[in-house]
Amino acid sequence: MSSSAEPQPRPARRHVASQVVMAVVLALAASIPLFFFARPALEEERAYTASAVCTTGGRDCRHTVAATVDKTETESTGKKSGPYYWLSLTEKDGTAHRLRMDGEYPVFANASRGDAVTVTYWRDRIRSVELGNLRQSTAEDPRGAYRMPTAIGLTLLALAYLFAWSACWTARWAGRTRAAFPRELRVPAVVFTLLVGGAFGAPFVTDGPGPAALLVAGAAVVVTALSAVWTAAMRRRHTDDTVPLVPRVPDEEKVFPGVVHGEVPYDRPGRVVLVVGPGVFATSLDPTGTSYRTAVPRTLVPVRVRPPYVTDPHAGAYPKFLTLECLDGETPVFISAAEKHLPWVLGMLGAPVQTTAPQPASPK
Repeated sequence: MSSSAEPQPRPARRHVASQVVMAVVLALAASIPLFFFARPALEEERAYTASAVCTTGGRDCRHTVAATVDKTETESTGKKSGPYYWLSLTEKDGTAHRLRMDGEYPVFANASRGDAVTVTYWRDRIRSVELGNLRQSTAEDPRGAYRMPTAIGLTLLALAYLFAWSACWTARWAGRTRAAFPRELRVPAVVFTLLVGGAFGAPFVTDGPGPAALLVAGAAVVVTALSAVWTAAMRRRHTDDTVPLVPRVPDEEKVFPGVVHGEVPYDRPGRVVLVVGPGVFATSLDPTGTSYRTAVPRTLVPVRVRPPYVTDPHAGAYPKFLTLECLDGETPVFISAAEKHLPWVLGMLGAPVQTTAPQPASPK
């Protein structure tokens, strides 16, 4: 049994460059919400918190005005964030307002037409409303306004870090693996996804952008260490990517998605279906497998079953497929299908498949 030279992995340099560019672009994009939205919002929150109460109505100090409730309105928005709650009121001098409240409770839910309330002004906007001993912020309350732009900015930074880590991984490891879906990336894919989600939520569980950034940075260190350890462990443990499967002879006709590729007349690199069963082994362009069949010779010699490689014609298109390397004389032939279906293909070929990796054949 002969086979051609080992397939070479895809060039990493272009992928590294594209990932570095994406990391830089995302990092620059993160500066927009962080510096142009979150920072001014945080400065306004600090100014509001530090402002004094006055009776003269100064712009930069908080002062109160008596008013009377006219009506309450609930406006449906169709969003997951819920409806808007509007409180209409009139001050003693006749000035009318329609205020969007920060939620339903406690003032909005208890206010009725004719109730006397007190509104608090700061920098010419009403920031809160008091009804008796109940107090509720309006949508103009600056406290916490920094959280959403900070969440967006930290999320973009986490994505930038993900691309930077990916560039490092590609430069360090991609040239050493032929797999289209390397085992080494399974855990990093999950933990980096959690890091991005955590970056968005961090501002909502901390007291400021500084603690939120420190929380995300600490999580990034943990994620990086875990990914590095996992990658090294997988590289040491998995030196052979052959997948052992037990052949099964189908007792009736089976039809399932598959790909056949090679420099042979029955080459079908596009996604078709494979038809196996008593007296039949073929590909078909008909999804039901009943017509447009092309016979596949049962004299193919199976070599081994492996995960998809980047050198496969359909690399990356079918992540749940495995590939059966075969030889038609001296010509390599590759049959790809789901793991649960390949035993039927092996059964149709009627020959044992190797369980250790030989020098693999390469698609032309």
